[in-house]
Amino acid sequence: MGQRSLKTGAKRLAAGLARGARALAGSVGASRIFRPLARRMFLRHTNVVYYHLIGERQPYYAPGRGGECSVDQFARDIAGLKEVFTFTTLERLCEYNQDGFASHRPLMALTFDDGFRLSRPQLMQVLDDNDIKATQFLITSCVGNRNLMWRNKLFAIRAMVPESIYVARYNALAHDAGFAPIAGGADLGPASAAWSMSRKDEWADELWHTCNMPPLADFLNEHQPYFSWDEVEEWLSAGHNVGLHTRTHPYCSQLTNDEIEEEIVRPAAELRARLKFDFFPFSYPFGDRIAAAKERPS
Repeated sequence: MGQRSLKTGAKRLAAGLARGARALAGSVGASRIFRPLARRMFLRHTNVVYYHLIGERQPYYAPGRGGECSVDQFARDIAGLKEVFTFTTLERLCEYNQDGFASHRPLMALTFDDGFRLSRPQLMQVLDDNDIKATQFLITSCVGNRNLMWRNKLFAIRAMVPESIYVARYNALAHDAGFAPIAGGADLGPASAAWSMSRKDEWADELWHTCNMPPLADFLNEHQPYFSWDEVEEWLSAGHNVGLHTRTHPYCSQLTNDEIEEEIVRPAAELRARLKFDFFPFSYPFGDRIAAAKERPS
């Protein structure tokens, strides 16, 4: 995946910067007084802003998580950010970061996590209008709508099932599987973060089934949340890029060496071979890194 498995020259800033940069779009970006200060502040940082879902609210994406907005809001964000930043590709941003090149304005790369189809062609129009080339980080097991990422299954359950029912079903699963119960629906996300990463998909599927959710294939066919491979090719043909967001979106710090191979190393090799990339970035799900000693060239 480049010089190191993380393409460490491309380390993305944490969620705080993403939220802060988007807030900047509506505040500092709109203030002529503070723009010069903001430009100086961000000039020597590696500035990456990420989104997840652009468009109408969906049951599989929890409101309030950040990275979700309408196309109109996204367009306003971009306009505000352009008052402070010059948008560039993630590859060029990495080159600047790695080689220490200077720029008179802070550079920023735009990325999207999870491989959602987004709101095409409306989103593409916003990108074209602003001459922005973005990077989409793919969950390889979900491309083509072959699966729904495990946390998105939990979000869909919360959106479609009464709280008293899914909490009871969760606690029954917790009793059988040996993990802690929850007191209410708000605990579902934090509690599931402590699940065994080797069993997360199994438990999410079990909860889906016991909550009497629709057959997963029917849900995916109706909503089609993810890019197909043809749409990935269209995205690339438009001058954008893709990277890896693991195979199933685990908390990577919890992975064993064998699981790192399964979640990162092999999917990276397969994706890179399929798309024939030289520059190939990687984004950690949840911003949760494996130990530095396990990050290695590949």
